[in-house]
Amino acid sequence: MKIIELISENFKRLNAHVVMDGKSVTIEGKNGVGKSTFIDAIWVALTGKETPGKPIKDGQDSAKISVKVKSDDGSVFIVEKKFSTSGATLTVKTPEGAKFSSPQKFLDEKIGKISFDPFEFVHKQPREQKKFLMELLNLDFEGIDSEKKSLLHNKEKLSKEYINIKTELDKFLSEKDDNEVYEEKNIDDALKKFETLNSDISKIERLEIAFHRVRKDIEERADYLETLKVKRKLLDNEIREGSELLDKSMNDIKEFGKNPSFELPELSNIQEEINHINENNRRFEIQKENRKSVENLRKKLDEVTRDGRETSEAIKKIEMEKVEMMSSVKMPIDGLSFGEDGLLFDGLPFEEEQLSTAKLIETGIKISMALNPALRIMRIKDGSLLDSETFEIIKSAAKNNDYQLFIERVSDSSEIGFIIEEDDENAN
Repeated sequence: MKIIELISENFKRLNAHVVMDGKSVTIEGKNGVGKSTFIDAIWVALTGKETPGKPIKDGQDSAKISVKVKSDDGSVFIVEKKFSTSGATLTVKTPEGAKFSSPQKFLDEKIGKISFDPFEFVHKQPREQKKFLMELLNLDFEGIDSEKKSLLHNKEKLSKEYINIKTELDKFLSEKDDNEVYEEKNIDDALKKFETLNSDISKIERLEIAFHRVRKDIEERADYLETLKVKRKLLDNEIREGSELLDKSMNDIKEFGKNPSFELPELSNIQEEINHINENNRRFEIQKENRKSVENLRKKLDEVTRDGRETSEAIKKIEMEKVEMMSSVKMPIDGLSFGEDGLLFDGLPFEEEQLSTAKLIETGIKISMALNPALRIMRIKDGSLLDSETFEIIKSAAKNNDYQLFIERVSDSSEIGFIIEEDDENAN
């Protein structure tokens, strides 16, 4: 498809009627005379995008853009975009007046998605170029990129958890009180022995108390006996009874032993044995808890390692899925492929540091053409900024691929002028 006629009435400052019959057109004039408005009128009518905030010429109530387009099969349709103070309307109709029910949908299907200007693609940042081309090729990675982002976040958490668990495990394995391995011991026998011995000591202590009480009683009786001796003559009977009592008391003493002092058995040895057993059992419990902690940490470490490995495999699977999706699509031109941060052309990054300006422009033109096979037009703003080599590349590409070229150039004329290419043999 190509444009065969443009009519602009009060669109911004442009009033023009140009019949180009599918041929390329150069728009010339000084800056500010409305060169860009001519190209903008075509763009606004066919895409509905970038409609200016004030499309109607000052002093007028309405404006109109009419673009007549001829298809490759010879059919013609007319696009009319009308502006008024209340808004804008779009109509697509045949020369006979038959209207299409969904005009914008009809145009969207006809003209594709990319701009008519190949420089718009070339001047994008590498990541924007990649994103732009992926959208045009319907490569939607939003879902799997979101999943990958979530997996990467989870992998980072697992890595931190692994480090924390490993550090704690190494701490348990390195912290040892000594080289001895403790086993739990039975303290019942020692306690029983301690209780028996303590009971015996209590009995001895009671005997000792009884002995001192008897000895005191004997001493008192001895004193009393001396008193009786003084009164012997008077108290012979008492003396005799006292003697008998003394003899009996002496026999009682013999029962306790001739030595009146007692040695208590030592409890320190058995107490030391009990303390040693208690300390042993305390260390045994610590070792048991440490072994349990080490076992749990090793189990967690294995789980985190397994989860990390599974997460890495999931990320790798997503990357492979993206590679397969990108490799399965048909690229606009041969040699173009997706890189990590942008596009590649013949394996080199699609940027000025790696490719010549001519190659970048040529590739941009080819992409523009490949993605707009139906409406074969290109719009070049700021054509005066192009050097002769670049300008010839664009003209040659347009002619060789039967594309209609609209290019804006600055001249000394105060009036907008249109130069229609006369030698365009391929124009429809």
